[in-house]
Amino acid sequence: MLLFSLLAFAQNVPTASAPTPPSRNASSVVSVFSDAYTDLAGTNFAPWWWQSTVVSDETAGGNAVKKLSNFNYIGVEFANPVNASLMTKLHLDLWTENCTAFEVFLINPGGLERKVTVNPTAAGWNSYDIDLSAFSSQGVALNNIIQFKFVSTPFGGTTVYYDNVYFYTPAVLPTITGFVVPSKLVGAAPFTITPPTSNSAGAFTYTSSNPAVATISGTTVTVVGAGTSIITANQAADGSFSAGNATSVFTVSYPAPTLSPATPPARSSDLVISLFSNAYTNLAGTDWFPNWGQSTSVADITVAGNTIKRYTNLNYQGVQFASPINASGMTNLHVDIYTPNCTAFKLFLINAGIGEQAVTLTPTLAGWNSYDINLAQFPAVALNNIGQFKLEGTPFGSSVVYLDNLYFWKESAALVDPTFGAFVVPSKVVGDAPFSITPPVSNSTGGFIYSSSNPAVASVSGNTITIMGAGTAIIKATQRKQKCKCQFCSNQCKRCAYHCCSNTS
Repeated sequence: MLLFSLLAFAQNVPTASAPTPPSRNASSVVSVFSDAYTDLAGTNFAPWWWQSTVVSDETAGGNAVKKLSNFNYIGVEFANPVNASLMTKLHLDLWTENCTAFEVFLINPGGLERKVTVNPTAAGWNSYDIDLSAFSSQGVALNNIIQFKFVSTPFGGTTVYYDNVYFYTPAVLPTITGFVVPSKLVGAAPFTITPPTSNSAGAFTYTSSNPAVATISGTTVTVVGAGTSIITANQAADGSFSAGNATSVFTVSYPAPTLSPATPPARSSDLVISLFSNAYTNLAGTDWFPNWGQSTSVADITVAGNTIKRYTNLNYQGVQFASPINASGMTNLHVDIYTPNCTAFKLFLINAGIGEQAVTLTPTLAGWNSYDINLAQFPAVALNNIGQFKLEGTPFGSSVVYLDNLYFWKESAALVDPTFGAFVVPSKVVGDAPFSITPPVSNSTGGFIYSSSNPAVASVSGNTITIMGAGTAIIKATQRKQKCKCQFCSNQCKRCAYHCCSNTS
């Protein structure tokens, strides 16, 4: 019985494609063999030069490659002489497990050939960018290359795969300047991008990084919503210039209010502890932007001659008082809010080292919202020791809120009538001398004004009565309101506790 054994050796092949060449302008490349560019037509990759090398077309990672088997040397003949005088580099990618030296020859007519040697490793694809000056310095005319020749070490028996053989010159990056996309407001009409300035003639295309803020069609930007988007101007390669780009930050904001709060404060200053309002004297030393790690930005802006606070990108924001506030004598907290997008606004009162408590307001998005918050809604807060406020917006981190007239206040005391004692004007006889009125007794300190119902009987000047004739007259004593410093008094005093009342005799 005869036994036979067959021993086969599997040959390794590249499973991944060679690195993809970068995008280059056609004028910057003369391609011999590459899927990335347009190759020279009519090239013979296996002319018969008595070599042992076998050339075949294979694929690696789905990409076409040339395989050199039993490789000792191989020629490559061009259909027409190649002019690479405008190029500066020769690129090639090699994959091998047993070739330790790979010689690349450029050949001119008449047999002038010169080489450069590269030393591939057996660890995947090897990429080379050979300076063409290495050939021209040896006398090769780069404008008249008719052939390549590749030689292997060891000479014969090696296997090499190659791809992406091309001459090229590194393209110059264009200089792109002056790309600015102006900020807009929500609701702005679509507008046309002004292209940047460039030393390349390549065409521009544009993209938006945030379609929720802006979309782009051609050169037209459409505003979608508030926020920021990176607008990129991408310039195509042209001539000796490679592709390039420039960016601009495009900001879309909500419009600010055009009016101040509809109802300005009309409370006496002695009934108010004001934090921020043009109507009162505010507490000094308040820090409206302590660093608590917030995303919020705070600015003072003027609307219709009135200063208001603007909060943008509001997630939360602290307000630090110079000294703790004693609001125990107050009954309410007032605030006016204008917002285009905040659906819930939390206002916290904070005791230093004790705790905090919030009231949530739900403003409308159609004008100013005025709130008078009963301080009883902060039962966990010691009102005599308020060290901080905290503000929060929903949506958290993107709310825009305008704030004005933030102050504590209380109601004035109930008004009462003064209490008068007896008011008596004694009878007189025609011809009696003028006399002074004795004022009635009152629990109010307001001054008295006197009048006569019948000037033919008696006339009154100040508190002096002059007898004019026989008859009767009603003498009226009217007591003024107590002296009031409040600018809002009408027929009732909001500062004192008395009506303007009178008595008669």
